[in-house]
Amino acid sequence: MHLRAVRCSSEVLDITGMKPVVGRFLTKADEEPGNKRVVVLAEHVWRKNFQARKDVLGKIISLNRGA
Repeated sequence: MHLRAVRCSSEVLDITGMKPVVGRFLTKADEEPGNKRVVVLAEHVWRKNFQARKDVLGKIISLNRGA
């Protein structure tokens, strides 16, 4: 499976008016150097690849298997 990724700031997600199904969007704190990396998954990626499991929140996940 190939995933398309976009690097964006927390403001971009605010502008869209979308709300996360579970979890949260990015915050200004996520953008600070040295902080842990955060990923926002599209709902279809979360459902298909993580079986819509809410326990994926806060976990380290692999998005680049075999590459």
